[in-house]
Amino acid sequence: GSTPLPLWKNIGQLAKTGGSGTTAMDFIFDNPGNLSVSSGTFSFTGSTTSVLQFSSGSLTAGSWDVSGGTLDFPGTSNATVLEAAASVTLSGAGSSFPQLQLSTIRGTFSLFGINYTTPASTSISNFGLVHVDGGATLTINATGGTFLNTAGGTLSVYSTFVSTSTLTNSLGTITGSGSIQANVTNSG
Repeated sequence: GSTPLPLWKNIGQLAKTGGSGTTAMDFIFDNPGNLSVSSGTFSFTGSTTSVLQFSSGSLTAGSWDVSGGTLDFPGTSNATVLEAAASVTLSGAGSSFPQLQLSTIRGTFSLFGINYTTPASTSISNFGLVHVDGGATLTINATGGTFLNTAGGTLSVYSTFVSTSTLTNSLGTITGSGSIQANVTNSG
């Protein structure tokens, strides 16, 4: 039989801070705490079940901070849903989380000092908090992508939000002193 993978439960702070190389992990990772990557690549090499908070395209919990490095999740599935107990922060040029392809945000998605463009034809429904600050730009891709800010959702723009398609605010909150460059429909 096969040997089961060991379990690493992070209830505090786990940080990859040194070197430009790759730190590859092959274990079951449980992250109710914070994982931060500030240099190089932090990569999970096991199957998609090796991150307990990542299942069926949903990032369900934990704090995932990338500030100048790359966070590489296992397998070929993308994280399309950010659940209420999860937060993702991308901060600074060169920050990368390739599997992050959000279409539904119930948790917190924050951008600082990075130009982030959604994949083509991606529409985002926000029920949580999207925060754009510190010189960041969030661009909703022009090829059919839209942004829907729903009841309970907050779009906080202290930098730049761009969409050549539509930003629809449906009983959500839009706040901040930044620039919104989009066709805006306010239905609530």
